[in-house]
Amino acid sequence: MPEVYLMSDHVEDARAVIEAISNQPVVFVGLSRAAALGVNVAAHYPHLIQQLILLGGRPTSQHAPFPHQRGFRMETTARTSHPCWGV
Repeated sequence: MPEVYLMSDHVEDARAVIEAISNQPVVFVGLSRAAALGVNVAAHYPHLIQQLILLGGRPTSQHAPFPHQRGFRMETTARTSHPCWGV
């Protein structure tokens, strides 16, 4: 694995897996970083994605290293006032 593994590297890996396992568009489910990956795959290869289901992600540039490769730890705190979520 390269010292810095960019989102664009993940996108190409995901493209290769999708093309290897399916001959039609797929439903891509992504949680956290995989949500950002799904957005990038759909943006670059829309013909491979039928539907995106994204949870707990945030937009990430395809050329940005992941946070741990920039030397800091990322922490996320979610807050909501939705009555069903008990906050």
